[in-house]
Amino acid sequence: MKLPAEQIEAALKDLPGWTGDETGISREFTFPSYEAGVAFAVQVALMAQRVNHHPDSLEIGWKRVRVRYVTHSAGGVTDKDLEAARGVEALVG
Repeated sequence: MKLPAEQIEAALKDLPGWTGDETGISREFTFPSYEAGVAFAVQVALMAQRVNHHPDSLEIGWKRVRVRYVTHSAGGVTDKDLEAARGVEALVG
């Protein structure tokens, strides 16, 4: 079920670096090297497969990776997106 903006805003307070609204949530991560960023993106992809909830986009750039979540079938951000963001955070420790 699509979450209201207020609930998303409250949840993002516990996810440092994440921004967004009812249309999607995202965070950009930086790394010491391109290879480290690619390795992180692979970890995100493997986690997504395990939990069967995939990022809307996983953008790899030079020493950075941007992760964005939204549940298209619900028409916005859901609890699954917030759980996935927490899972991504666990990957970076």
